[in-house]
Amino acid sequence: MFGPRAEVVAVWVVVIGGMLGFSGTVIPVGGTGPNAALHPAMAPPLLPDSYVLSFNESGLPSGANWSVSVNGTSQNSTNSSISFIEPNGTYAWALTPIPGYTTSWNGSAVVNGTNVTVNVPFSAVTYPVTFDETGLPGGSLWSVVLNYGYQETANSSLVFEEPNGTYDWTVGPEAGYTTQWSGTVAVDATNVTVAIPFSVQNYTVTFEEVGLPSATDWSVAIGGSAWSSAGATIALDEPNGTYSYALSTVNPVFAASSGTFVVNGSAILVPVDFGVVTYPVTTTETGLPAGSAWWVDGPVIAFESSTSNSLSFTAMNGTYTYSAVPGNGQYAATGGTFTVNGSAISVPVTFELVTYLVTFTAVGLPTGTGWSVSGPTLGTQASTNATLAFSEPNGTYEYTVTTVDSEFVGPVGALTVSGLAVDRTVSFQAYTFGITFTAAGLPSLTAWTVSGPVLGSQSSTAPILTFFEPNGTYSFRAATADGDYSSAGGSVTVAGSAVGETLAFVPVTFPVTFTSSGLPAGTAWWVNGTPLGSQNSTAGTLRFAEPNGTYAYAVASANKEYAASVGAITVNGSPLAPAIAFSLVTHAVTFSATGLRPGTKWSVTIRGQTYYSTGTSITVEVPNGTYTYTIGGLPGYSAARSQGVVTVNGGDAVQTLSFTASGAAPTWFGLPPTVGDALVAGLAVLVVAALLAIVRKRRGRKGASSPPTAPS
Repeated sequence: MFGPRAEVVAVWVVVIGGMLGFSGTVIPVGGTGPNAALHPAMAPPLLPDSYVLSFNESGLPSGANWSVSVNGTSQNSTNSSISFIEPNGTYAWALTPIPGYTTSWNGSAVVNGTNVTVNVPFSAVTYPVTFDETGLPGGSLWSVVLNYGYQETANSSLVFEEPNGTYDWTVGPEAGYTTQWSGTVAVDATNVTVAIPFSVQNYTVTFEEVGLPSATDWSVAIGGSAWSSAGATIALDEPNGTYSYALSTVNPVFAASSGTFVVNGSAILVPVDFGVVTYPVTTTETGLPAGSAWWVDGPVIAFESSTSNSLSFTAMNGTYTYSAVPGNGQYAATGGTFTVNGSAISVPVTFELVTYLVTFTAVGLPTGTGWSVSGPTLGTQASTNATLAFSEPNGTYEYTVTTVDSEFVGPVGALTVSGLAVDRTVSFQAYTFGITFTAAGLPSLTAWTVSGPVLGSQSSTAPILTFFEPNGTYSFRAATADGDYSSAGGSVTVAGSAVGETLAFVPVTFPVTFTSSGLPAGTAWWVNGTPLGSQNSTAGTLRFAEPNGTYAYAVASANKEYAASVGAITVNGSPLAPAIAFSLVTHAVTFSATGLRPGTKWSVTIRGQTYYSTGTSITVEVPNGTYTYTIGGLPGYSAARSQGVVTVNGGDAVQTLSFTASGAAPTWFGLPPTVGDALVAGLAVLVVAALLAIVRKRRGRKGASSPPTAPS
């Protein structure tokens, strides 16, 4: 069962309750099978199918005794391993508790055809070790070393975690404080607190004076405490820190400066030098340009100078006379006195420029007009009076003169002050801008004019006219010289710059009012012409606006029964009112008679009016329409019809009337009509012949006369 290379090993075997266990070192010795790990010379053969169940601990101190119980069988050891021989199966195990350590104290293991190892890690139980400090200022950093562990904090506590045992501790040094800096602490299954009370450490501070007469009392004050002595030193104890101190003495003639000292871990010596008491005198100047040199001098005062605005020196109690002198001769200051009486004093010194009056007098402005003078050095002044005055030191001054009235402009110049007053007269000039009028709509070379109450008047045949005017608003009108064109006119405003205005010229027109008459009320009528155009109305007037010229026109009516004559008008610089007389449009209706003896008087009545004739026709003018007419009765004649109807429709009409003799015919003095007619005709011829003979006879007599002759 074991091979030839088997070695003898120290092994002891215990059989408890039929179970085989062992403790010690197990060395493999060759061979095969589940029990080959046991040396045959030291242990009986393992039961068939038995295996090693090992428990390996870690974390315990070397040589510590520990034990394991498996299914009621216990083993203990001071080594790190305990083993059991077990067949296949499940085994409950438990560890015997060890004070100060913790682990999994029990469990189960399964053996199933192979050796099994159970690891048992022990860890020490720790307890808080707290270090509590007192006495340090809040936020101070401090530290502790415990059992080679280091911690620091700005809080009041430090906490370590330690197992049972006794440990050395050390507190880090804190400058200016003292405490128990080291010690030991024992941890025995409970929390431990170590108090670290810090206390301030004091150091000796020695003040040593010189300068006081012997046995003169003097004192040192620090904070609210004071220490006094009539000797040369005063000693006191203070912890680390920086301290301010004040020194005093019962002898008012002497004084020492206050100061500060620093305590830093050791005793110190503070020297004190008492001297004769003087007090600061600070003179502060105003009025000089920055960086100017100036001086303070006097019978007692040493000659003191400065280029800043203050000058300081010391003086004992007393009254002092002084004078202030500027380095810049354009300034001066008044001296005086000051008194020192047990405290520092301030003495103001006021320098003032030596100035001369500079007067500006304005001319050319309307009374009461605001104006101003300004310059880089002068500054600015304004007035509504005639003068402005500046006070200026010697020098050359540029100036600009302006006015609130933009119609005027002032001069720019410079003047020099040289120890005397200066008077300067400044003249204002009216400030004008171009107003350019441009004519549009005029025939070439037409003379035109722009005029206004303020502008005056200008004329040109060119298209541009220019006026130059100050700021303001200007009314204007424009027209041509011949009056044929005009512009609307208006106003133009000048406000600090040139202005352009375009004038649109249009022909000058005059009203032409046509008045109609003769039409029925409400009848539409027209006036047409070139270039009149066309207008219509149902009222009595039509109005045109036309320039000078002659205009032909025609007239029409919506009622074609009425018409008016064409005509022409001439516009010549004044309104016209042509009258248009409408009349009915008529046509001739001619009644022609046949069958009447010549000279027979006959008549026709139409439209209520009777017309007579001794000829062969009667003509009547009537408008379009259908009319009834009646033939007047004639003795001895009968008409073919005594009345009838005639229609007029845009043209003349003719009506023929036939008469026939009826009954006894009329006679001439009992003669038949034909004989009577012949006699009348013959008598007429005789009368005409007689009249002609008389006329010829009278003309012959006039031709036979001759002028008288002179006697022989």
